[in-house]
Amino acid sequence: MAKNEMMAKKNEMMAKKNEMMAKKNEIMAKNEMMAKNEMMAKKNEMMAKKNEMMAKKNEMTEGGKRKGEKRDKTAKRDKTAKRKTAKRKLSKGASDWHKLVMKTFHKMRATDKTVKLRDAMVKAAQLKKKGEL
Repeated sequence: MAKNEMMAKKNEMMAKKNEMMAKKNEIMAKNEMMAKNEMMAKKNEMMAKKNEMMAKKNEMTEGGKRKGEKRDKTAKRDKTAKRKTAKRKLSKGASDWHKLVMKTFHKMRATDKTVKLRDAMVKAAQLKKKGEL
């Protein structure tokens, strides 16, 4: 009987140990959840502050300065602010060479409609070498 009593006590102790482990795991899970919730709360708080700052910034930049306030010169411009647009390059006009080539092209085209600009360029280059242009 002594052996049975010892086994019973051992089983009792094991059951208590299992209970304690279950409680410990439960507490750890709660702590993890609390830590996650705290982190999420801090994150949400930071996002709210950021949104608030962005709203203020938009309010100040929208429509220039507010009545009675000076514009902060150190404030960076919003990325959606005016962007510099590429200016179209103005043409300098046709060069003398191009004018001569076009004149040659029109003369050649008057006699033969199948003439291409390249043919006129070649002809103009030949005339220039001869000194006729």
